[in-house]
This record gives sequence, structure tokens and C-alpha cells, in this order.
Amino acid sequence: MMAQSMRLMVLATTAAILAAAVGAASLKILGVAVQMPAMLVALGAAIAASGLAAVPLSLARGGSPVTIMQAGLVGTVVHMLVLIITAAVVLLLRWPVGSSFVFWLYGFYLVTLIALVVGISRILYAARPDQKKALP
Repeated sequence: MMAQSMRLMVLATTAAILAAAVGAASLKILGVAVQMPAMLVALGAAIAASGLAAVPLSLARGGSPVTIMQAGLVGTVVHMLVLIITAAVVLLLRWPVGSSFVFWLYGFYLVTLIALVVGISRILYAARPDQKKALP
């Protein structure tokens, strides 16, 4: 289970970095200036949130599928709350990151959430009880 939680974190981190590269390349092709501070702060927050979202799953290792499903739900809520708190801190303290910060953050949130849900689904599928043993 610990290896699966690490795989989940690597999947979410890779997805976020790939989204940053594709987004920055797309903006360069379109001739729009890429606001790197905004992108890097949002990327760091998304990677940190993904890492924190994997903690409940690593704590639930060896549990039943219901326990793992609940840990996955808690992980996705933690992921969302960390990014909401990050957005609030950056916007309320008026950090000079650029006006595109919220858009980058939303994009990274969606990409890392999809990666987290795919990883959680894989962990849940691997934890299902053997159906042959359940038959009398």
C-alpha cells in the first residue's frame, strides 16, 4: 500500500508538471507572455496538495475496501482545501505572482484531481476482496 501511495504521488506530480509544460508551450505558441511566478507558485501548491492527499491512503493501508474508499475521499477533500487555502493566502496577502495565478491553480487542481482519482481507483481495485472466496 505504501508503494501504491508513492505511485499515486508520482502520478499526480508528473501530471502537474506535464500540464505546466503543455500550458507554457501553448502560451508561447500563441504569443502570450507566460507569468512564471504565478505558474510556479500554483504548481508547487498543487504538488504539495497531492502529497498531502496521499497521506490518508498510506494511513489506511491494509484496510478494507470501505476504509480505503473513505481515505480516498478524505484525500480529495484535503487536496481541495489545501489549494483553496493557498489561493486565499496568495490573493489576500497580495503576493506579486501575476494575474494568471488563479487560472494556473484551477488547471493544476483539475489535472492533479484526475490523477488522484485514477490512482485511488487503482488502489481500491487492488484492495477488493477475492470474489471466489466469498462464494459458499
